[in-house]
Amino acid sequence: MKRYFYLIAFISSMFIFSNSIYAYKEYKIGDEVKYNDVDFYVIKDSNSDSDNVILLKAEPLTVEEVNNYGGVGTANNHVNMYNASSNDSYYHQAYNSSGYGGMAYYTSKTCGYINNDWVTSGCTNDYAQSEVKYVVDAWKTAQTPAATESRLITFEDLTENLGFEFQQTTPTSQGYKYTENTPSGVYNSSYWYLTMSQYNDLSSDVWSVSQASGLSPTYVYHYTGVVRPVITISKSAIEVEEKSDDTTNKDVVNDSKEVSKKNINNIVRVPNTLKSLSELVILIGLVLVCVGLNVFIIFNNKDINKK
Repeated sequence: MKRYFYLIAFISSMFIFSNSIYAYKEYKIGDEVKYNDVDFYVIKDSNSDSDNVILLKAEPLTVEEVNNYGGVGTANNHVNMYNASSNDSYYHQAYNSSGYGGMAYYTSKTCGYINNDWVTSGCTNDYAQSEVKYVVDAWKTAQTPAATESRLITFEDLTENLGFEFQQTTPTSQGYKYTENTPSGVYNSSYWYLTMSQYNDLSSDVWSVSQASGLSPTYVYHYTGVVRPVITISKSAIEVEEKSDDTTNKDVVNDSKEVSKKNINNIVRVPNTLKSLSELVILIGLVLVCVGLNVFIIFNNKDINKK
């Protein structure tokens, strides 16, 4: 009779441990990742149990990209609409900040430069209503179709994952500064960029990442802040790209990338081979456990009847 218990125990152990057969690739903060020929930095550790990774675009959107994705030249323009006079270079278009596109986080008929005066009564820092969200979403659709989320970086990203800490540098200077634990790619001396986090309780201000020291408050209608999108993407989509890049035949690489761009939703939903194998082993394990239990019950009943 013991042999039946051993058989059941063996089958059960196969079922229990089969789920650990598959492990996703691990990513650490600061790792460089390329997807769809766009460079990114990992801004949150992602272990082998997760199929998603959060990435910050390595370079801000250019002037051309902000104008393009912001609808400049169309009736649906979202770039610097109410924060400049008609003789300003950034009137209804991106501000040129070292080649990158500067734009207001939010403007409206009651927030910005209205009738030759600055008006803040209708300002909001709600990302869902912001002008910059329109740009980021349009960029995501065109450049990172496999991403499940697109947004700006947050105060929590910077302080919980990227090493920014509150510091008193001088008797009159304090704030959230970057530290030795902050990856160098998170800040740049040539530009400052927008976050999507409210500064204190002010509806007209958001946090921004400055050129030199750390985090600073910024009016939502200010026009020189550049845009660095953050995306959440499946590691499977990145692997599709990496496998295409490893192909030696250039035509095959181009064809593969073109297919992945056109059918990316279908591609990333195809289960990984190892993961499918794991699920198959689980199913087989369940079946064998049921069979083993039935065999045990049958033979146990026979022994009872003999007695």
